[in-house]
Amino acid sequence: MVDPDLIRELANNGMRAVKQGRIMEHKISHGARGFTLLELLIVLVIIGVVIAAVALSIHNSGSSQESRSAANIFRARTMYAEQNAIIQSTTIGLAISQAGYQFYRLQNKPPSEVITWQKSTIDALRYQAWPTSMDLRLSLPGNANALIPNELPEQPMIIFNPSGGVTPFILKIDHFTVRAKANGAINIE
Repeated sequence: MVDPDLIRELANNGMRAVKQGRIMEHKISHGARGFTLLELLIVLVIIGVVIAAVALSIHNSGSSQESRSAANIFRARTMYAEQNAIIQSTTIGLAISQAGYQFYRLQNKPPSEVITWQKSTIDALRYQAWPTSMDLRLSLPGNANALIPNELPEQPMIIFNPSGGVTPFILKIDHFTVRAKANGAINIE
């Protein structure tokens, strides 16, 4: 409960302050000063920079996730092709371009005939387009820039042997690197 004497004292002192003009003096001497135009502009610039940084961070995070996902899917598919070549005792090829990649299977023909490659009919080894706007670079032994601009080459660039060997390659997908060694090890760095 509120003390009535306290209320009376506050009321009396408040009235005395008003009568003596102390409230007006207090407001003038300690009054709230407004912001200058320069201060407001600086605050707006800081807010704009923070918003831009957050927006870029979100955008880069999304593209980084997309690149990581593309690298993981590519690695999984190449490992599947490698295992499929071993289990099926066949040779599987891989062609890569800026547009996408396709796995092929070597046709078992007598040695006197021309080597022919058939596009894979296995779902996991069918053509896969790259997500848009990715920076791709492919290095093969003896060819540091082996990536074809748009269309897939007519024959594979990378071979998966039934023995488990693979044509060594380095595929850079934005800032992720998929590296295959001749012994069949395929890793993301």
